[in-house]
Amino acid sequence: VPVPSHITEIDLVRAVTAGVAPTGDELPLGPSVNTLRECVDRWPESIYQWHDAPQRAQLDVLFRQLAFKDPNTGLYSQQRIDVDAGAALLGAGKTRADLRALVGEGFLGSVDYLFWDDEDPARVTLKVSHESFIRGWGHFRRLIDEQSRHFDEFLGVLRKCAAWVAGERGDDFLLEAGELRRLGDSGFAGRWANPAQREAWFRLLRLVRDGPQLAAFQPQLDGFLTRANQRLRDGELRKNRTRRGWFALGALTLLLVPSASFSVFIQAPVIDRAGLLFAAGNRANRAPLTPDYPGVGAASSTLESLLRAAELVDIARSGSSSRMAGLSQLLLDRFSWIGPVRDQDGFLKGVAAQAEPPVNGKLRLLLGTALWRSAGVAAGSELPPPVVNEDASCVPRDGESGASQAVPGRLFVASGRDGSTQQRAIFLPQAEGEGKSGVVLRSASFDPVNGQCLYGAIVLSIPVYLNPYVVFDAGLRYFLYTAYGENVEIASVTLHEIDWDRSESGVVRVLQSEVRTIVTSPEAVAAVIRAAGPGRAGV
Repeated sequence: VPVPSHITEIDLVRAVTAGVAPTGDELPLGPSVNTLRECVDRWPESIYQWHDAPQRAQLDVLFRQLAFKDPNTGLYSQQRIDVDAGAALLGAGKTRADLRALVGEGFLGSVDYLFWDDEDPARVTLKVSHESFIRGWGHFRRLIDEQSRHFDEFLGVLRKCAAWVAGERGDDFLLEAGELRRLGDSGFAGRWANPAQREAWFRLLRLVRDGPQLAAFQPQLDGFLTRANQRLRDGELRKNRTRRGWFALGALTLLLVPSASFSVFIQAPVIDRAGLLFAAGNRANRAPLTPDYPGVGAASSTLESLLRAAELVDIARSGSSSRMAGLSQLLLDRFSWIGPVRDQDGFLKGVAAQAEPPVNGKLRLLLGTALWRSAGVAAGSELPPPVVNEDASCVPRDGESGASQAVPGRLFVASGRDGSTQQRAIFLPQAEGEGKSGVVLRSASFDPVNGQCLYGAIVLSIPVYLNPYVVFDAGLRYFLYTAYGENVEIASVTLHEIDWDRSESGVVRVLQSEVRTIVTSPEAVAAVIRAAGPGRAGV
Protein backbone atom coordinates (compact mmCIF):
# COMPACT_ATOMS: atom_id res chain seq x y z
CA VAL A 1 0.00 0.00 0.00
CA PRO A 2 1.55 3.38 -0.96
CA VAL A 3 2.34 5.64 1.97
CA PRO A 4 0.74 9.13 1.64
CA SER A 5 2.96 12.20 1.79
CA HIS A 6 1.05 13.48 4.80
CA ILE A 7 -1.56 12.15 7.24
CA THR A 8 -4.95 13.88 7.43
CA GLU A 9 -7.61 13.64 10.12
CA ILE A 10 -9.73 11.58 7.73
CA ASP A 11 -6.84 9.09 7.48
CA LEU A 12 -6.85 8.78 11.28
CA VAL A 13 -10.61 8.23 11.26
CA ARG A 14 -10.20 5.48 8.64
CA ALA A 15 -7.55 3.84 10.80
CA VAL A 16 -9.64 3.96 13.96
CA THR A 17 -12.86 2.85 12.25
CA ALA A 18 -11.17 -0.10 10.53
CA GLY A 19 -11.05 1.48 7.08
CA VAL A 20 -14.54 3.03 6.93
CA ALA A 21 -14.27 6.72 6.02
CA PRO A 22 -16.74 9.21 7.61
CA THR A 23 -19.55 10.54 5.44
CA GLY A 24 -21.89 13.53 5.52
CA ASP A 25 -21.53 15.83 8.49
CA GLU A 26 -19.58 13.37 10.63
CA LEU A 27 -16.75 15.13 12.40
CA PRO A 28 -13.16 13.84 12.46
CA LEU A 29 -11.68 12.52 15.66
CA GLY A 30 -11.12 14.92 18.54
CA PRO A 31 -7.69 15.53 20.08
CA SER A 32 -8.55 13.35 23.11
CA VAL A 33 -8.81 10.13 21.04
CA ASN A 34 -5.80 7.82 21.26
CA THR A 35 -5.73 6.67 17.64
CA LEU A 36 -3.10 3.97 18.23
CA ARG A 37 -5.09 2.36 21.02
CA GLU A 38 -8.34 2.61 19.05
CA CYS A 39 -6.71 0.96 16.00
CA VAL A 40 -5.36 -1.93 18.09
CA ASP A 41 -8.91 -2.52 19.37
CA ARG A 42 -11.07 -1.91 16.32
CA TRP A 43 -9.08 -3.59 13.54
CA PRO A 44 -9.06 -7.08 15.10
CA GLU A 45 -12.68 -6.55 16.19
CA SER A 46 -13.67 -5.84 12.58
CA ILE A 47 -11.78 -8.97 11.42
CA TYR A 48 -13.55 -10.98 14.13
CA GLN A 49 -16.95 -9.68 12.97
CA TRP A 50 -16.21 -10.75 9.37
CA HIS A 51 -16.62 -14.34 10.53
CA ASP A 52 -20.04 -15.90 10.99
CA ALA A 53 -21.39 -16.88 14.41
CA PRO A 54 -20.10 -20.51 14.41
CA GLN A 55 -16.63 -19.32 13.35
CA ARG A 56 -16.60 -16.65 16.07
CA ALA A 57 -17.44 -19.33 18.63
CA GLN A 58 -14.49 -21.40 17.37
CA LEU A 59 -12.20 -18.35 17.54
CA ASP A 60 -13.28 -17.72 21.14
CA VAL A 61 -12.38 -21.29 22.14
CA LEU A 62 -9.00 -20.90 20.41
CA PHE A 63 -8.13 -17.49 21.87
CA ARG A 64 -8.86 -18.74 25.40
CA GLN A 65 -6.00 -21.22 24.95
CA LEU A 66 -3.52 -18.68 23.54
CA ALA A 67 -3.19 -16.50 26.66
CA PHE A 68 -3.69 -16.41 30.40
CA LYS A 69 -3.59 -13.93 33.26
CA ASP A 70 -0.84 -14.46 35.84
CA PRO A 71 -2.66 -15.18 39.15
CA ASN A 72 0.09 -13.45 41.14
CA THR A 73 0.73 -10.27 39.12
CA GLY A 74 -2.44 -9.92 37.03
CA LEU A 75 -0.34 -9.49 33.87
CA TYR A 76 -1.45 -10.96 30.55
CA SER A 77 0.86 -13.63 29.11
CA GLN A 78 0.76 -15.58 25.87
CA GLN A 79 1.05 -19.37 25.66
CA ARG A 80 1.99 -21.51 22.67
CA ILE A 81 -0.26 -24.41 21.59
CA ASP A 82 0.32 -27.28 19.18
CA VAL A 83 -1.67 -26.71 15.98
CA ASP A 84 -3.12 -30.24 16.08
CA ALA A 85 -4.35 -29.62 19.62
CA GLY A 86 -5.73 -26.28 18.46
CA ALA A 87 -7.54 -27.99 15.57
CA ALA A 88 -9.12 -30.43 18.02
CA LEU A 89 -10.64 -27.45 19.84
CA LEU A 90 -12.64 -26.61 16.69
CA GLY A 91 -14.55 -29.89 16.75
CA ALA A 92 -14.30 -33.56 15.87
CA GLY A 93 -12.48 -34.32 12.63
CA LYS A 94 -10.91 -30.86 12.28
CA THR A 95 -7.30 -30.71 11.03
CA ARG A 96 -4.50 -28.18 11.12
CA ALA A 97 -5.58 -27.11 7.63
CA ASP A 98 -9.01 -26.17 9.01
CA LEU A 99 -7.30 -24.22 11.79
CA ARG A 100 -5.04 -22.43 9.29
CA ALA A 101 -8.05 -21.54 7.14
CA LEU A 102 -9.92 -20.14 10.16
CA VAL A 103 -7.16 -17.87 11.49
CA GLY A 104 -5.91 -17.08 7.99
CA GLU A 105 -8.99 -14.91 7.41
CA GLY A 106 -7.46 -11.73 8.81
CA PHE A 107 -5.42 -12.91 11.80
CA LEU A 108 -2.58 -14.32 9.67
CA GLY A 109 -1.05 -12.83 6.55
CA SER A 110 -2.35 -9.29 6.06
CA VAL A 111 -1.91 -8.50 9.77
CA ASP A 112 0.08 -11.03 11.76
CA TYR A 113 -1.81 -10.89 15.04
CA LEU A 114 -0.95 -14.59 15.40
CA PHE A 115 2.27 -16.45 14.54
CA TRP A 116 2.15 -19.87 12.83
CA ASP A 117 5.51 -21.37 13.83
CA ASP A 118 6.40 -24.21 11.45
CA GLU A 119 10.19 -23.91 11.75
CA ASP A 120 10.24 -27.37 13.34
CA PRO A 121 8.03 -29.60 11.13
CA ALA A 122 7.81 -32.13 13.96
CA ARG A 123 6.10 -29.59 16.20
CA VAL A 124 4.13 -26.84 14.47
CA THR A 125 2.70 -24.37 16.97
CA LEU A 126 0.49 -21.27 17.10
CA LYS A 127 0.93 -18.30 19.40
CA VAL A 128 0.10 -14.61 19.81
CA SER A 129 2.64 -12.38 18.05
CA HIS A 130 2.81 -9.94 20.98
CA GLU A 131 1.17 -9.46 24.38
CA SER A 132 -0.03 -6.00 23.32
CA PHE A 133 -2.62 -7.78 21.13
CA ILE A 134 -4.12 -9.30 24.29
CA ARG A 135 -4.25 -5.98 26.12
CA GLY A 136 -5.23 -3.88 23.12
CA TRP A 137 -8.14 -5.87 21.69
CA GLY A 138 -11.02 -5.54 24.11
CA HIS A 139 -12.77 -8.79 23.11
CA PHE A 140 -9.59 -10.89 23.55
CA ARG A 141 -8.89 -9.22 26.89
CA ARG A 142 -12.42 -9.91 28.12
CA LEU A 143 -12.12 -13.59 27.20
CA ILE A 144 -8.92 -13.91 29.26
CA ASP A 145 -10.41 -11.87 32.13
CA GLU A 146 -13.36 -14.27 32.19
CA GLN A 147 -10.95 -17.22 32.33
CA SER A 148 -9.11 -15.49 35.19
CA ARG A 149 -12.36 -14.98 37.13
CA HIS A 150 -13.22 -18.65 36.68
CA PHE A 151 -9.78 -19.64 38.00
CA ASP A 152 -10.12 -17.31 41.01
CA GLU A 153 -13.50 -18.93 41.70
CA PHE A 154 -11.92 -22.40 41.56
CA LEU A 155 -9.04 -21.24 43.78
CA GLY A 156 -11.50 -19.98 46.39
CA VAL A 157 -13.34 -23.32 46.42
CA LEU A 158 -10.05 -25.23 46.71
CA ARG A 159 -8.97 -23.09 49.69
CA LYS A 160 -12.35 -23.76 51.35
CA CYS A 161 -11.84 -27.49 50.76
CA ALA A 162 -8.40 -27.31 52.39
CA ALA A 163 -9.91 -25.61 55.45
CA TRP A 164 -12.68 -28.25 55.55
CA VAL A 165 -10.14 -31.09 55.55
CA ALA A 166 -8.03 -29.32 58.21
CA GLY A 167 -11.21 -28.86 60.29
CA GLU A 168 -11.89 -32.61 60.32
CA ARG A 169 -14.62 -32.26 57.68
CA GLY A 170 -16.96 -30.33 59.96
CA ASP A 171 -20.09 -28.75 58.46
CA ASP A 172 -19.01 -25.35 59.77
CA PHE A 173 -16.26 -25.30 57.13
CA LEU A 174 -18.54 -26.10 54.17
CA LEU A 175 -19.59 -23.58 51.54
CA GLU A 176 -22.49 -21.39 52.60
CA ALA A 177 -25.78 -21.19 50.71
CA GLY A 178 -24.91 -17.86 49.10
CA GLU A 179 -21.55 -19.17 47.89
CA LEU A 180 -23.16 -22.27 46.39
CA ARG A 181 -25.79 -20.17 44.61
CA ARG A 182 -23.09 -17.93 43.15
CA LEU A 183 -21.20 -21.01 41.95
CA GLY A 184 -24.38 -22.38 40.42
CA ASP A 185 -25.18 -19.10 38.65
CA SER A 186 -21.66 -18.92 37.20
CA GLY A 187 -21.74 -22.51 35.84
CA PHE A 188 -18.89 -23.76 38.05
CA ALA A 189 -20.21 -27.35 38.17
CA GLY A 190 -20.10 -27.69 34.38
CA ARG A 191 -16.55 -26.37 34.19
CA TRP A 192 -15.39 -28.63 37.04
CA ALA A 193 -16.90 -31.65 35.29
CA ASN A 194 -14.81 -30.91 32.17
CA PRO A 195 -11.51 -32.88 32.39
CA ALA A 196 -9.71 -30.42 30.09
CA GLN A 197 -10.76 -27.49 32.28
CA ARG A 198 -9.60 -29.32 35.42
CA GLU A 199 -6.20 -29.96 33.85
CA ALA A 200 -5.88 -26.29 32.81
CA TRP A 201 -6.76 -25.07 36.31
CA PHE A 202 -4.27 -27.33 38.07
CA ARG A 203 -1.61 -26.38 35.52
CA LEU A 204 -2.21 -22.70 36.31
CA LEU A 205 -2.26 -23.53 40.03
CA ARG A 206 1.48 -24.24 39.85
CA LEU A 207 2.06 -20.48 39.44
CA VAL A 208 0.29 -19.66 42.73
CA ARG A 209 2.60 -19.35 45.72
CA ASP A 210 0.80 -22.02 47.79
CA GLY A 211 -0.34 -23.96 44.71
CA PRO A 212 1.62 -27.19 45.40
CA GLN A 213 0.07 -27.43 48.87
CA LEU A 214 -3.44 -26.76 47.56
CA ALA A 215 -3.07 -29.28 44.73
CA ALA A 216 -2.80 -32.04 47.33
CA PHE A 217 -6.51 -31.55 48.15
CA GLN A 218 -7.72 -32.41 44.63
CA PRO A 219 -8.95 -35.91 45.64
CA GLN A 220 -11.14 -34.44 48.41
CA LEU A 221 -12.73 -31.69 46.28
CA ASP A 222 -15.56 -33.79 44.80
CA GLY A 223 -16.59 -35.02 48.24
CA PHE A 224 -16.42 -31.48 49.61
CA LEU A 225 -18.77 -30.16 46.90
CA THR A 226 -21.16 -33.11 47.28
CA ARG A 227 -21.44 -32.62 51.05
CA ALA A 228 -21.93 -28.86 50.72
CA ASN A 229 -24.74 -29.28 48.17
CA GLN A 230 -26.41 -31.95 50.29
CA ARG A 231 -26.40 -29.64 53.30
CA LEU A 232 -27.92 -26.88 51.15
CA ARG A 233 -30.72 -29.19 49.98
CA ASP A 234 -31.46 -30.30 53.54
CA GLY A 235 -31.60 -26.69 54.68
CA GLU A 236 -33.91 -25.73 51.80
CA LEU A 237 -36.29 -28.54 52.74
CA ARG A 238 -36.45 -27.31 56.33
CA LYS A 239 -36.98 -23.72 55.20
CA ASN A 240 -39.69 -24.74 52.76
CA ARG A 241 -41.58 -26.57 55.49
CA THR A 242 -41.31 -23.54 57.75
CA ARG A 243 -42.27 -21.21 54.91
CA ARG A 244 -45.34 -23.27 54.08
CA GLY A 245 -46.39 -23.17 57.70
CA TRP A 246 -46.04 -19.40 57.88
CA PHE A 247 -47.74 -19.00 54.53
CA ALA A 248 -50.71 -21.09 55.64
CA LEU A 249 -50.97 -19.09 58.84
CA GLY A 250 -50.74 -15.82 56.95
CA ALA A 251 -53.33 -16.88 54.39
CA LEU A 252 -55.74 -17.94 57.14
CA THR A 253 -55.26 -14.65 58.94
CA LEU A 254 -55.84 -12.69 55.74
CA LEU A 255 -59.08 -14.55 55.17
CA LEU A 256 -60.31 -13.91 58.71
CA VAL A 257 -59.27 -10.32 59.29
CA PRO A 258 -58.16 -8.80 55.95
CA SER A 259 -57.69 -5.22 57.06
CA ALA A 260 -55.84 -5.98 60.30
CA SER A 261 -53.73 -8.62 58.60
CA PHE A 262 -52.73 -6.18 55.86
CA SER A 263 -51.64 -3.59 58.43
CA VAL A 264 -49.78 -6.01 60.68
CA PHE A 265 -48.15 -8.34 58.17
CA ILE A 266 -47.54 -6.07 55.17
CA GLN A 267 -47.89 -2.35 55.77
CA ALA A 268 -46.11 -2.06 59.14
CA PRO A 269 -43.04 -4.13 58.10
CA VAL A 270 -42.82 -2.16 54.83
CA ILE A 271 -42.77 1.09 56.81
CA ASP A 272 -40.03 -0.30 59.07
CA ARG A 273 -37.96 -1.38 56.05
CA ALA A 274 -38.46 2.00 54.41
CA GLY A 275 -37.16 3.56 57.62
CA LEU A 276 -33.98 1.49 57.29
CA LEU A 277 -33.54 2.78 53.72
CA PHE A 278 -34.06 6.40 54.83
CA ALA A 279 -31.50 5.87 57.61
CA ALA A 280 -29.01 4.49 55.06
CA GLY A 281 -29.56 7.48 52.78
CA ASN A 282 -29.05 9.92 55.65
CA ARG A 283 -25.78 8.21 56.58
CA ALA A 284 -24.56 8.52 52.99
CA ASN A 285 -25.55 12.20 52.78
CA ARG A 286 -23.70 12.99 56.03
CA ALA A 287 -20.54 11.05 55.09
CA PRO A 288 -17.76 13.60 54.38
CA LEU A 289 -15.56 13.08 51.30
CA THR A 290 -12.46 15.21 50.69
CA PRO A 291 -9.80 15.32 47.94
CA ASP A 292 -7.00 14.79 50.47
CA TYR A 293 -6.45 12.88 53.69
CA PRO A 294 -4.10 13.48 56.64
CA GLY A 295 -2.78 9.92 56.74
CA VAL A 296 -3.35 6.18 56.46
CA GLY A 297 -6.78 5.15 57.69
CA ALA A 298 -7.97 8.74 58.15
CA ALA A 299 -11.23 7.87 56.40
CA SER A 300 -11.95 4.85 58.64
CA SER A 301 -14.89 6.44 60.43
CA THR A 302 -16.45 7.49 57.11
CA LEU A 303 -15.89 4.00 55.72
CA GLU A 304 -17.50 2.43 58.79
CA SER A 305 -20.55 4.67 58.43
CA LEU A 306 -20.94 3.90 54.71
CA LEU A 307 -20.53 0.15 55.28
CA ARG A 308 -23.27 0.32 57.90
CA ALA A 309 -25.43 2.22 55.38
CA ALA A 310 -24.82 -0.49 52.77
CA GLU A 311 -25.74 -3.13 55.35
CA LEU A 312 -29.00 -1.31 56.11
CA VAL A 313 -29.86 -1.22 52.40
CA ASP A 314 -29.23 -4.96 52.09
CA ILE A 315 -31.29 -5.76 55.19
CA ALA A 316 -34.16 -3.59 53.99
CA ARG A 317 -34.15 -5.11 50.50
CA SER A 318 -34.01 -8.72 51.67
CA GLY A 319 -36.33 -8.35 54.64
CA SER A 320 -33.83 -10.14 56.88
CA SER A 321 -34.13 -7.72 59.80
CA SER A 322 -36.79 -9.86 61.51
CA ARG A 323 -39.16 -12.77 60.94
CA MET A 324 -42.00 -10.33 60.46
CA ALA A 325 -40.06 -8.49 57.74
CA GLY A 326 -39.29 -11.80 56.06
CA LEU A 327 -42.95 -12.82 56.18
CA SER A 328 -43.89 -9.41 54.77
CA GLN A 329 -41.54 -9.92 51.82
CA LEU A 330 -43.01 -13.37 51.21
CA LEU A 331 -46.53 -11.92 51.18
CA LEU A 332 -45.45 -9.11 48.85
CA ASP A 333 -44.08 -11.70 46.42
CA ARG A 334 -47.05 -14.08 46.62
CA PHE A 335 -49.90 -11.52 46.57
CA SER A 336 -48.52 -8.84 44.25
CA TRP A 337 -51.63 -9.29 42.08
CA ILE A 338 -53.68 -7.57 44.83
CA GLY A 339 -53.72 -3.80 44.33
CA PRO A 340 -52.87 -2.59 47.90
CA VAL A 341 -50.12 -5.20 48.22
CA ARG A 342 -48.67 -4.19 44.85
CA ASP A 343 -48.72 -0.53 45.94
CA GLN A 344 -46.74 -1.35 49.10
CA ASP A 345 -44.18 -3.26 47.04
CA GLY A 346 -43.87 -0.35 44.60
CA PHE A 347 -43.45 2.12 47.46
CA LEU A 348 -40.63 0.06 49.01
CA LYS A 349 -38.82 -0.33 45.67
CA GLY A 350 -39.13 3.41 45.02
CA VAL A 351 -37.51 4.27 48.36
CA ALA A 352 -34.73 1.75 47.67
CA ALA A 353 -34.09 3.30 44.24
CA GLN A 354 -33.51 6.68 45.92
CA ALA A 355 -31.44 5.49 48.88
CA GLU A 356 -29.11 2.93 47.29
CA PRO A 357 -27.23 5.00 44.60
CA PRO A 358 -25.73 7.60 46.99
CA VAL A 359 -24.64 4.85 49.39
CA ASN A 360 -22.87 2.71 46.78
CA GLY A 361 -21.54 5.72 44.86
CA LYS A 362 -19.88 7.29 47.90
CA LEU A 363 -18.54 3.93 49.06
CA ARG A 364 -16.85 3.26 45.70
CA LEU A 365 -15.40 6.78 45.61
CA LEU A 366 -14.05 6.52 49.16
CA LEU A 367 -12.39 3.14 48.55
CA GLY A 368 -10.73 4.46 45.38
CA THR A 369 -9.35 7.76 46.74
CA ALA A 370 -8.66 7.40 50.47
CA LEU A 371 -5.38 6.02 51.83
CA TRP A 372 -5.46 2.49 53.32
CA ARG A 373 -2.83 0.23 54.82
CA SER A 374 -1.94 -2.77 52.67
CA ALA A 375 -1.48 -6.32 53.93
CA GLY A 376 2.21 -6.16 53.02
CA VAL A 377 4.25 -7.78 50.27
CA ALA A 378 4.68 -11.55 50.36
CA ALA A 379 8.23 -12.83 50.65
CA GLY A 380 9.82 -13.44 47.28
CA SER A 381 7.40 -11.24 45.32
CA GLU A 382 9.25 -7.95 45.74
CA LEU A 383 10.38 -6.21 42.57
CA PRO A 384 14.08 -5.36 42.32
CA PRO A 385 14.72 -1.61 42.77
CA PRO A 386 15.30 0.55 39.69
CA VAL A 387 18.86 1.12 38.53
CA VAL A 388 19.85 4.75 39.16
CA ASN A 389 22.40 6.39 36.85
CA GLU A 390 23.49 9.67 38.41
CA ASP A 391 25.48 10.81 35.35
CA ALA A 392 23.22 9.70 32.51
CA SER A 393 23.02 11.30 29.09
CA CYS A 394 19.83 11.00 27.01
CA VAL A 395 18.88 12.13 23.54
CA PRO A 396 15.35 13.03 22.46
CA ARG A 397 13.22 10.38 20.81
CA ASP A 398 12.27 10.95 17.17
CA GLY A 399 9.46 13.46 16.98
CA GLU A 400 10.25 15.18 20.30
CA SER A 401 10.66 18.96 20.15
CA GLY A 402 13.62 20.75 21.72
CA ALA A 403 17.35 20.15 21.60
CA SER A 404 18.65 17.35 19.43
CA GLN A 405 21.87 16.79 21.39
CA ALA A 406 22.35 14.63 24.44
CA VAL A 407 21.06 16.13 27.70
CA PRO A 408 22.73 15.25 31.02
CA GLY A 409 20.68 14.24 34.02
CA ARG A 410 19.65 11.40 36.32
CA LEU A 411 18.10 8.22 34.92
CA PHE A 412 15.92 5.72 36.81
CA VAL A 413 15.62 2.42 34.91
CA ALA A 414 13.09 -0.27 35.90
CA SER A 415 14.57 -3.75 36.12
CA GLY A 416 13.44 -5.82 33.13
CA ARG A 417 11.95 -9.26 33.83
CA ASP A 418 10.50 -10.01 30.41
CA GLY A 419 13.74 -9.94 28.40
CA SER A 420 12.73 -6.83 26.44
CA THR A 421 15.52 -4.86 24.85
CA GLN A 422 13.80 -1.58 25.75
CA GLN A 423 13.30 -0.93 29.47
CA ARG A 424 11.02 1.79 30.78
CA ALA A 425 12.78 4.64 32.56
CA ILE A 426 12.24 8.11 34.02
CA PHE A 427 14.74 10.85 33.07
CA LEU A 428 15.35 13.94 35.25
CA PRO A 429 17.31 16.55 33.24
CA GLN A 430 19.88 18.64 35.07
CA ALA A 431 18.91 22.06 36.37
CA GLU A 432 20.02 23.86 33.20
CA GLY A 433 17.34 24.74 30.71
CA GLU A 434 13.87 23.36 31.28
CA GLY A 435 14.59 22.01 34.77
CA LYS A 436 15.67 25.41 36.08
CA SER A 437 12.19 26.32 37.29
CA GLY A 438 11.55 22.99 39.01
CA VAL A 439 11.85 19.22 38.78
CA VAL A 440 10.97 17.81 35.36
CA LEU A 441 10.12 14.12 34.96
CA ARG A 442 10.32 12.79 31.41
CA SER A 443 9.36 9.37 30.10
CA ALA A 444 12.34 7.49 28.70
CA SER A 445 13.46 4.12 27.39
CA PHE A 446 16.84 2.51 27.98
CA ASP A 447 18.54 -0.12 25.83
CA PRO A 448 20.85 -2.12 28.15
CA VAL A 449 22.65 -3.69 25.18
CA ASN A 450 24.09 -0.49 23.70
CA GLY A 451 23.51 1.73 26.74
CA GLN A 452 21.38 4.19 24.76
CA CYS A 453 18.79 6.36 26.51
CA LEU A 454 15.95 8.06 24.62
CA TYR A 455 13.70 10.52 26.42
CA GLY A 456 10.16 11.41 25.42
CA ALA A 457 7.27 13.51 26.66
CA ILE A 458 7.13 15.26 30.03
CA VAL A 459 5.29 13.18 32.63
CA LEU A 460 5.13 16.00 35.17
CA SER A 461 6.86 19.33 35.80
CA ILE A 462 6.88 20.26 39.49
CA PRO A 463 7.51 23.96 40.26
CA VAL A 464 10.53 24.68 42.42
CA TYR A 465 8.51 26.77 44.87
CA LEU A 466 6.77 23.57 46.01
CA ASN A 467 10.17 22.38 47.33
CA PRO A 468 9.69 18.96 45.69
CA TYR A 469 11.30 15.70 46.73
CA VAL A 470 10.42 12.73 44.50
CA VAL A 471 10.34 9.00 45.31
CA PHE A 472 9.60 6.26 42.73
CA ASP A 473 8.30 2.76 43.34
CA ALA A 474 10.24 -0.30 42.15
CA GLY A 475 8.30 -0.65 38.91
CA LEU A 476 8.26 3.10 38.04
CA ARG A 477 4.46 2.91 37.95
CA TYR A 478 3.89 5.22 40.92
CA PHE A 479 5.76 8.17 42.35
CA LEU A 480 5.35 10.55 45.29
CA TYR A 481 6.38 14.18 45.51
CA THR A 482 6.29 16.69 48.34
CA ALA A 483 4.95 20.21 48.56
CA TYR A 484 5.97 22.15 51.68
CA GLY A 485 7.73 25.26 52.91
CA GLU A 486 6.94 28.94 53.21
CA ASN A 487 5.23 29.06 49.81
CA VAL A 488 2.86 26.19 50.62
CA GLU A 489 -0.09 26.64 52.96
CA ILE A 490 -0.49 22.94 53.86
CA ALA A 491 2.41 20.50 53.52
CA SER A 492 1.41 17.43 51.54
CA VAL A 493 2.54 14.39 49.56
CA THR A 494 0.90 13.69 46.19
CA LEU A 495 0.70 10.16 44.77
CA HIS A 496 0.78 9.89 40.95
CA GLU A 497 0.13 6.78 38.84
CA ILE A 498 1.91 6.33 35.48
CA ASP A 499 0.24 4.37 32.68
CA TRP A 500 2.93 2.81 30.44
CA ASP A 501 2.48 1.26 27.01
CA ARG A 502 4.81 -0.90 24.92
CA SER A 503 4.34 -0.83 21.15
CA GLU A 504 4.72 -3.87 18.91
CA SER A 505 8.20 -2.64 17.99
CA GLY A 506 9.18 -2.73 21.67
CA VAL A 507 9.23 1.05 22.26
CA VAL A 508 7.96 2.02 25.71
CA ARG A 509 6.05 5.25 26.22
CA VAL A 510 3.99 6.93 28.91
CA LEU A 511 0.34 7.13 27.90
CA GLN A 512 -0.77 9.32 30.81
CA SER A 513 -0.33 10.02 34.50
CA GLU A 514 -2.94 10.96 37.07
CA VAL A 515 -3.20 11.94 40.73
CA ARG A 516 -4.51 9.10 42.89
CA THR A 517 -4.52 10.80 46.30
CA ILE A 518 -3.03 13.63 48.37
CA VAL A 519 -1.77 13.03 51.92
CA THR A 520 -1.59 16.05 54.24
CA SER A 521 0.62 14.45 56.86
CA PRO A 522 3.92 15.94 58.15
CA GLU A 523 5.14 12.41 58.83
CA ALA A 524 4.48 11.44 55.20
CA VAL A 525 6.37 14.52 53.98
CA ALA A 526 9.32 13.69 56.24
CA ALA A 527 9.32 10.05 55.07
CA VAL A 528 9.45 11.07 51.39
CA ILE A 529 12.28 13.54 52.09
CA ARG A 530 14.29 10.81 53.84
CA ALA A 531 13.71 8.35 51.01
CA ALA A 532 14.58 10.89 48.31
CA GLY A 533 17.89 11.78 49.96
CA PRO A 534 20.10 14.78 49.23
CA GLY A 535 19.60 14.38 45.47
CA ARG A 536 15.85 15.06 45.91
CA ALA A 537 14.92 11.92 43.98
CA GLY A 538 15.12 8.32 45.08
CA VAL A 539 13.37 4.95 45.12
